Amino acid sequence: MTYTLKNEEVSDYFDDFDILEEDYVLVISADGQLKTVIAPDSNKEAPENVAKILQLFGVYDLENNTLH
Repeated sequence: MTYTLKNEEVSDYFDDFDILEEDYVLVISADGQLKTVIAPDSNKEAPENVAKILQLFGVYDLENNTLH
């Protein structure tokens, strides 16, 4: 599935997702590089499935990582 959005449509597009405070959001570039992670504010470890996905990008600790 391919999405092409104009700038004014982007905010409306994301409103359709029910992103909650406990959700994880990963932004991945078109070339497959992890650009950013939005994670819940908590001291809990990431769920196992989320941790496995992050490890694919070399992220093992969300608190001590800076993505460039």
